[in-house]
Parts: sequence; structure tokens; C-alpha cells
Amino acid sequence: MLSKTTIRETAAQSAAPEIQKNGYGKLAEHLRQSDVYRQAGMIFASPAMILQQICMNALADNKVLVMPSPHLRDGFFLLKPFTVPFKQLSQVVSLGGISRYGTKLKSGELCRLSIDLVATDTLAIDRDGYMVGDGHGFLDLSLAILAAYGAVTAQTVIVAAVTEPQRVAEPLDHDPWDARVQGLVSADGFVMLESAGARSYAILWDRLTLDRIKRITPLWQLYQAREVVVPASPPTNTG
Repeated sequence: MLSKTTIRETAAQSAAPEIQKNGYGKLAEHLRQSDVYRQAGMIFASPAMILQQICMNALADNKVLVMPSPHLRDGFFLLKPFTVPFKQLSQVVSLGGISRYGTKLKSGELCRLSIDLVATDTLAIDRDGYMVGDGHGFLDLSLAILAAYGAVTAQTVIVAAVTEPQRVAEPLDHDPWDARVQGLVSADGFVMLESAGARSYAILWDRLTLDRIKRITPLWQLYQAREVVVPASPPTNTG
């Protein structure tokens, strides 16, 4: 079983991102032609470079886009289609454009979301849908927070966008909080992973420090709404 540390060390030594950019538009188009994309009315995605064309397509295709704020400090932002000129879409879905063009969502508004599709980037993925991220755990925590508000359910489909070197055949090491992917899209095409079933999401409070909880607005609000005792120095949920 491959460890997350090994994958991350290998990724750090890989080719520059500029070499991989050529396939980003192609993989976005492959996802665009899939049934899971066509049927999705609301999509969640980060501003990762590999996902930006997917985000632009979503807004151009009359889909609502939900994006996380940097480090999740301000929670999530909503981007509606046709609210900015087409030529500005690349700015809208960038890290700096989320707060400028999007609407910051309050807790009560998160409860009214219904996310059909999640698009994520990954360093590696195995055939069972387990993947390795950058180690910060923001995707897993985002899904757990959104699930707590009812915005993400077991029916929400998660698709990982990858470049060819990121695929691995052997099983990857995984933790209880790790998101599991149902679909895989690359410049070669889109496939659903037969062995990767849907799962439920839960916030593992004992894996989070109180300091981290306080830094993430919607997580802090959830924490305040329930009686939870957090250990003084618990292991950090790193994804």
C-alpha cells in the first residue's frame, strides 16, 4: 500500500505545472460531456488551476458554482451564472476572484444548498476511489461541513481531475476522514469507478484543534451549536 508521504514527495519532484496545462481544457470538455455533469445543477469546486476550466464551463452552462474561500476562513461563496461577462470568467474562478465576484454564504444559506457534483484535484488516486491531496485536508473538511448543513449528501458525486502520471494502480493509504471519489476525468476521458461507492461525511471533532475550528467560520458556528469537548492537543486532520 502506497503511503501519502511517498506520493507527496514524488509529486514535489514532478514536472512543472506548465507542462500539464495542455490537458486541462481537454479534461474539462470530457467532464462536460458526461451525464453526471449534464444532470448537475450545482457544482462545488476549488480554484485549483486544473479545475478552472471546469468552473468556467459550469457558469457558462447555467450551473450554480460553490467555491471555498482561502483556507476556508470565510467559509464558502456562491457564484451565479450569467452575472459577469464571459471574458471575465477566468478572473471570477481564480483565487482572488471568488470573494470579489461571489456571494459569501451564511450558515442559513448553506442549509438551502443542494450540491450535485464535486470536482477536485488530487496528487494520486487508486481504483477504489481513494486519493491523496496536498495534506491540508481542506476538501475533506469542506465536504464534512457542507454535509452537516445538508448541502452534500451520499448522492453527491465526487469527480477527481487528474493528469496521467497521477494515476496509480495499487491501493493508497487512507484515513477515516478521507473523501472517496466516484468519477475520474483526465485528458483521455471520463470514467466512473465501479468499486467506489457513495459515503457519508462527518466532522471528526476529536481530530481537530480548537484553534483550527475557530479559524473556519462555518465550522466554528457548528461547534458552538453542539456540546463537543475537544482535547487540548489532538492529532490534526491533515487529509
